[in-house]
Amino acid sequence: MSRVLNLIELARFPIHEQLLLEEKLLRNCDAFYCLTNFGAPPAYVLPISAKKEDWLDDVHHPIVRRYTGGGGVVID
Repeated sequence: MSRVLNLIELARFPIHEQLLLEEKLLRNCDAFYCLTNFGAPPAYVLPISAKKEDWLDDVHHPIVRRYTGGGGVVID
């Protein structure tokens, strides 16, 4: 059985919008996808259960919570 990997290249796409797209693909498609996003604006992605105060002291960029949980990520 062969599998096809669909590549979606984004450019300067805000991370919140990217995560919404990932969620739609995960929930509605059986195909395999790889998303790349070059030049995304700075942001912090926190796990769903993380407390902002425990992770970040001085926040200058948007904070997004990942719907699946996962680890924390700094987009810079």
